[in-house]
Amino acid sequence: LIAKPIPTPAGTTPPIALVSTDLPRTVEVGDAPATPDKAPVVPLPVALSGRFAQPGDADCFLFAAEKGEALVF
Repeated sequence: LIAKPIPTPAGTTPPIALVSTDLPRTVEVGDAPATPDKAPVVPLPVALSGRFAQPGDADCFLFAAEKGEALVF
């Protein structure tokens, strides 16, 4: 994990987190559903890439897990 400010024509941003991973990646297209009943199922292991479009935005994803399995978020 690296946090770097990005120079832009409007000025420098606050530090932005940059993460590198070898995991398969699923990229949010459009706006992911905000409720579990409409959430897409993603296979594990996975790195999810998306963005919060506005304050209060929520994105939901479903995955299978076994009792006692350790997951890192």
